[in-house]
Amino acid sequence: MRLFCLLIVEAAAFHAPASPRNNRRLAHQASQVRGVARPARLYDENSENANFLETLALFRRIGAAATLDALLEGLKTRSVDFGRRDDIQWDHEEYRSTDGVKALYDAAHVDPFSFRSDFFRSLAPRDVARLNDFWVALRSEPYCKLLTGASDPTTVSELRDGEDRYVRRVKIDDVLYTFSLAKRGDKWGVEWILSEPDASE
Repeated sequence: MRLFCLLIVEAAAFHAPASPRNNRRLAHQASQVRGVARPARLYDENSENANFLETLALFRRIGAAATLDALLEGLKTRSVDFGRRDDIQWDHEEYRSTDGVKALYDAAHVDPFSFRSDFFRSLAPRDVARLNDFWVALRSEPYCKLLTGASDPTTVSELRDGEDRYVRRVKIDDVLYTFSLAKRGDKWGVEWILSEPDASE
């Protein structure tokens, strides 16, 4: 009888639903495994950042220009911790003030199974399919000014190629960034970003 009771208790523990905190922790761990295309959303659904990400999701269905405008704004204003600290802190709930970076990562057309990607065209091809590696590349020169630049992005030129291609060059401080966007399915996303010094400076 005692053995039977122990088996019932263990079975109940095995089938007990995970707590919200454990679910978020497991989602965070899963996002670090190669082959997971995108990490789970790790934010308070009632927060301002959640509204930003929902608005961006809508823009990705509306058009390329609106999508890129939102991404640039997010990188500039919603990546405070990422831009000013040496290390991103995980507080067992979420990454703080990094939604601009996460938004660009979600919108990036990067093969989740690729070991080498040229998404950041000015860097040697590297593994950016995982969120942490994507952060490292974005934080490095010359891409870091997308986060920490003193001046706001200024459009230098833009080009539309048919119904599913869009390219825009913007200037931040003394650096030019070229964004190439493409429409896959019914969503716009970023195919690559090229960084170049401004020759006119």
